[in-house]
Amino acid sequence: RRGRRSLDLLHGDGFAVVEAQMLRLCALLDPASTEDDVQVEALGDLEQLLRTHGAQKTNLMVHHQVLPLLEMLDAPSDLVVCRALSVVHEALTERERNSSAGDYTGYIGIVAPLADNMCTVGLLGKLLDLCGRSRADEEAVSVVLQATLVLNSLCWGAEPRIIQMVVGCRGIPVLSSLLEADAPISHLALDCIWKVTNLQSPTPKRDFCRLLARASAAPRLVALLARAFR
Repeated sequence: RRGRRSLDLLHGDGFAVVEAQMLRLCALLDPASTEDDVQVEALGDLEQLLRTHGAQKTNLMVHHQVLPLLEMLDAPSDLVVCRALSVVHEALTERERNSSAGDYTGYIGIVAPLADNMCTVGLLGKLLDLCGRSRADEEAVSVVLQATLVLNSLCWGAEPRIIQMVVGCRGIPVLSSLLEADAPISHLALDCIWKVTNLQSPTPKRDFCRLLARASAAPRLVALLARAFR
């Protein structure tokens, strides 16, 4: 019976209602808007919609709303960008649920079609730009933290080619610089670097090590370990 309801939602009137709600929310998104409260509220509602209808994420997002969502990462407000990153993370991640209310019981992985789509149209470049931002105030730190979290989830849950794309987008210097940040940003960056160095690919590991050395990762790793044992 539950499977039948899911099928009806995916192909019938139920899905059309949910899709209409998503289109209405996405129509409110405007990266140039100065009404931060309107944008944050719309993004919050969109995140809740994706969480409640997680099984339909791909059908809801891929054909309509990937680019409008990614454009919100260019908003001038750190508060809006942080909330948009949270929606991106919700859209990308797949988690186990224990009830029809959508309660999470554990992390499963990445929604591969959405990850491929978002990375193809520029998500990784935007994430790395946000990770490389100055961490001058609390809101800026929140943006860097959320961007690093999305990047970490992609490195751990997506296909190896996504990690190759991170390296190809000059992600290693950015990850190296994040080792100087406070936890948990530095720990998330370290996790990503571990995935890069353990990537199974035709590229020799010594090439990754050379890239890390040129990005001054070694002294930063030493300093990170020293901070951990203080």
